[in-house]
Amino acid sequence: MKSMTGYGCSRMTQDTRCITVEIRSVNHRYLDIAPRLPKNLLFLEETLTGAIKSRISRGHIDAYVDYRNTVPGIMKIDKDLVERYRDGIDQISALIGREEAVPPSFYAMLPDVMRVEPAQDDADAVKALLLSALDEALDSVVVMREREGKKLREDILMYASSISGTVDLIAEAAPSVPEKYQKRLEKRLSELKLHDIDPVRIAQEVGMMADRCAVDEEIARLRSHITQIRTVCDQESACGKQMDFIVQEMNREMNTIGSKASDEAISKMVISGKNDIEKLREQVQNVE
Repeated sequence: MKSMTGYGCSRMTQDTRCITVEIRSVNHRYLDIAPRLPKNLLFLEETLTGAIKSRISRGHIDAYVDYRNTVPGIMKIDKDLVERYRDGIDQISALIGREEAVPPSFYAMLPDVMRVEPAQDDADAVKALLLSALDEALDSVVVMREREGKKLREDILMYASSISGTVDLIAEAAPSVPEKYQKRLEKRLSELKLHDIDPVRIAQEVGMMADRCAVDEEIARLRSHITQIRTVCDQESACGKQMDFIVQEMNREMNTIGSKASDEAISKMVISGKNDIEKLREQVQNVE
């Protein structure tokens, strides 16, 4: 079991190249990757997302990439622009009737005359360096997610055991509900001084009430869901979505018990069980 929370960072250098990859992972219903690469590495976006998908199956992933190449850039001079500037200066000199020698440094300071273009990079070398750094960062993310997953597993099993205990208490209390109802009914009839009621009619009423409040099926399904939760906890593959569905079913069964069992004691047990199920749901939301 893995959590969806993790962090990893890797910095690698090769010759004049230096690349840094930072991965942040948080909870999300699906796998959502947000790559952030410099413009000159946008051609590697698909490579980046593909590598992440091969290691992570669920969560929101922020992937930051920073790249530097210390190879000096190439100086470029716009000769045509220099010529146009010189022609313009000659025209100005003719207009004012005064000629002056213009030093080369003057032209060098004019806009767009000189520019530095980045040196051509080796795309394959950059891609290999990115994948190496990404793999190392993902290793850290996976380790953290596994470590957090162990803590989640302990909490999930703890809440599952607590819910199981509540279900056992409900199972013990449920059979006595019709008997309690019969006593209340007989007491009420006695208070109303209705002593000539046919006992068969009372038995029929109690029997119908027993059918309405029977929760055997819900208890059986809840126990099955608890067993499933414990089994899924030991899965190596991603299990968060599966657990989320099981917890929804557990909550539905507990709600049904609460609505069917007309008993104060069982109602209190249901509230306790629903509280544990909600805590279980919160933890399951963090599972990959």
